[in-house]
Amino acid sequence: MNGGNNSSDPARFRSTRKNRRYKRVYQEYRNKHRPRVFKIATLALVVMLGVLAVVITPTRHSATPKSPTAALELSAPIAIEDLKNYKLVALTFDDGPDPNTIALLDVLKKEKVVATFFVLGARVDRYSEIVEREYREGHQVASHTTNHKDLTKLSSAARQAEITSTAAAIERVTGAKPTVMRPPYGAWNAGVLNEAGTPLILWSIDPKDWEYRDPDRIYQHVMANVRDGSIILLHDVYGTSVETAAKIIPALKEQGYILVTVDRLIMTRGGSFEAGNQYRHLYP
Repeated sequence: MNGGNNSSDPARFRSTRKNRRYKRVYQEYRNKHRPRVFKIATLALVVMLGVLAVVITPTRHSATPKSPTAALELSAPIAIEDLKNYKLVALTFDDGPDPNTIALLDVLKKEKVVATFFVLGARVDRYSEIVEREYREGHQVASHTTNHKDLTKLSSAARQAEITSTAAAIERVTGAKPTVMRPPYGAWNAGVLNEAGTPLILWSIDPKDWEYRDPDRIYQHVMANVRDGSIILLHDVYGTSVETAAKIIPALKEQGYILVTVDRLIMTRGGSFEAGNQYRHLYP
């Protein structure tokens, strides 16, 4: 009797057959296209994850970047370990601060490099804003004594006055004591070495910018003699020296040199800050 009812209901029969046909068509479509859809979805997921990785992963400097000057030409402090595999040079300036120092600081800021300023104590208070800017922008402020006198010709007491008064002036402006000193004229003896209280910093390259005032001549001298670990002597009180620095810095960077402060040069090359040491260079 039930079989008779099913066979006598044509509408229900047609509906069941249609549903089965739709189901069979869907299964065929799914079996044919599901692999392609899965591949497309997988590829989209991979691309999305790659984009997210680029966005959220911070940029890190390799220990040996392909372009060292691009990686390390920053005025901010650089870890000593990051400097050990590079050619280093210390650019130093004597006898300031001076109004010409402002133009030099602009050059250093533009080039994103640091230098060491051996300042005269007698000028620190007069140009305290310049000294403060030197320190604030990551440069090293060091002592060149108070009045630029030949320390070897002074009594012990007079030497001490020249040294300690400048150190006090620098600390008053920057909040930090100088860690090195450059004796005027590069003149020193056992008395100067023992009483300085810090290492003495001399130089390996002296283009005599104070004498020639010729940017091209100064530039040629520096570039012909520079090597890894050199300490270059210039004077920020001369406009021609500032002009020369603007030429020297890009040339040094082009040759793969990293410009560092004297402090960082000493630390990177394993030097000591103990009093009684003196450095003309820190070759590897």
